[in-house]
Amino acid sequence: MVCSMQGCDMRVRARGWCVKHWTRWRRHGDPLYEGRIVGDDARRFWAKVEKGRRCWLWRGHVDEKGYGRFDWNDQHGYAHRFSWEVANGEALPPLTAGGMEIDHLCHNRQCVRPGHLQLVPRRENVRRAFSAAGIHHRTTHCPQGHPYDEANTWLDQRGRTPRRRCRQCSHNRYAHPGQDCYSRRCEQWRGKRALKRANFR
Repeated sequence: MVCSMQGCDMRVRARGWCVKHWTRWRRHGDPLYEGRIVGDDARRFWAKVEKGRRCWLWRGHVDEKGYGRFDWNDQHGYAHRFSWEVANGEALPPLTAGGMEIDHLCHNRQCVRPGHLQLVPRRENVRRAFSAAGIHHRTTHCPQGHPYDEANTWLDQRGRTPRRRCRQCSHNRYAHPGQDCYSRRCEQWRGKRALKRANFR
């Protein structure tokens, strides 16, 4: 008897398979498992992708920031960049300070689905992120509800990085000391702290 796998004419070892297919099933759970793929970057890439209903997750090497890493054309790069290049048929320029980057529209760093990837400038990619810079850019009002417009905003140059401040809150803090929202929050905090200390005595 020969192996039941199509195109294989080796003798049967067990389960209707030859030694090669039976060993693959025993070690990897799949008689058609293929080991290291050499030469075909696209085939090697998609062999490490798990296609779900929404995102296509990268199951290869992932760096400390959560991005998939993939080697192609003798270079070590990101898996989502290779997916974008294959889908669009053009090579991306190298990463630079003000260059173009790939933005994950699904906000999943391991996703390599071409429909979830968009080429945007680095500045726009930072604005869309959930980082402190992105959240700061999307904030349009101060904590007290005053707008961060040109007339009501001043730039505080103290410290390592400049920060925008609300003119209305600054005016209330100095014109009416002890009555602005900041002072009321401080008084509430002091009251809670005093109550906590009293409970421990």
